[in-house]
Amino acid sequence: MSDFDIEIQERILRLWSKMFTTAVLAVCNSNMAKDIVQDTIVEVWNSREKLREVKDIDGYIFGILFNTIADEGRKKVVNVPLSDVDETFLVYTSDDDHDRKIMIELLDEGVNAIAEDKKNIIDLYYKLGLSAKMVGDIVGLSESGVRKILKKIHEELREYIDNNLKNIE
Repeated sequence: MSDFDIEIQERILRLWSKMFTTAVLAVCNSNMAKDIVQDTIVEVWNSREKLREVKDIDGYIFGILFNTIADEGRKKVVNVPLSDVDETFLVYTSDDDHDRKIMIELLDEGVNAIAEDKKNIIDLYYKLGLSAKMVGDIVGLSESGVRKILKKIHEELREYIDNNLKNIE
């Protein structure tokens, strides 16, 4: 085992408690949090050669943790249709089921077009139901920073739906 491998092991041990706390805050389940941290550690270990080129190793490790948390959130809701998502997330509502279905499909397409880091915020905030402060703690932003990003996402989705509704009508 190389000195670099030993350094990575020591970093992982040093960060374990912080990773676990972050995961518990995100998923509100200690057993799931342990699994997330374990999956993160395995991913870090398997990609340790990439770490030689990384300047902020701790940041890289937490990036993997955040992606693992987001992936876990996506697994939990994979069978939940977008039509079941809380109305507060929908940017348009309609009494007409056909119009509502079109808008939900457009919303789903719009969400898929959003940058991955913003999708993680969507998953943590809307799908896992974390507060803006908790999301900020996880992704390294202030509560107001998370709220600004959520507002920007809403604006992007409204624009996407407006542009594409014109194409349908």
